[in-house]
Amino acid sequence: LQLDHIARYLEEEYEFDGGYLEVCREADRLRPLIREALIEELLENSDMSSEEIGEIIEDQIDEGL
Repeated sequence: LQLDHIARYLEEEYEFDGGYLEVCREADRLRPLIREALIEELLENSDMSSEEIGEIIEDQIDEGL
């Protein structure tokens, strides 16, 4: 459920020439990569809050772009 934050964050923080469709394509590309990193984080710290998960997602996006 938290992975939906990817598209929202991309749309808020980055500009895409192709508009919302390009945002969706980029979110689809990033989702499996971020999902894997997020699972690793959750295995280490299973009591993370929604805010912490959102921050991890944002950090992963910022590091990858």
